[in-house]
Amino acid sequence: MIGALENFATLEFRSKHPAVYVVGFKSTDTFTPFYVGETGNLTCRCADYVRAQFKAPTDFRVGTAIKCLEARGYAVLLKFRSSSEDKEERLREEEILAKELEGDGYSLLNRQTSFSYQTADKAEEARKVAEFVESLVTARGT
Repeated sequence: MIGALENFATLEFRSKHPAVYVVGFKSTDTFTPFYVGETGNLTCRCADYVRAQFKAPTDFRVGTAIKCLEARGYAVLLKFRSSSEDKEERLREEEILAKELEGDGYSLLNRQTSFSYQTADKAEEARKVAEFVESLVTARGT
């Protein structure tokens, strides 16, 4: 390997990267999941969360949660596994994983009430996400 790249991680670029994933935050050595998702293209999905557009409620909610956690000093991590190109199969995997995490006592943003961007108030929706994040942090004692 080229010496200058010795400490670099590697990410394979793909035009399609179907995956099932979990977004969570790290406190000390503990990973706390707060969202389970599926996508046909993981790279694009991550960018959606960075943009956190209000017209895309899931992107807004997850992206806002990430921003709230980062503002509190937490590292937000994405754990994923490659999945099928078949959306129905990915949705099945997502639901199984979400139920497993809920069974382990984790509260997921997936289960919180979403909104319609045409009628919702952006500040109010951001406040709801911030309250969810507060409850997560408090529940985990972090």
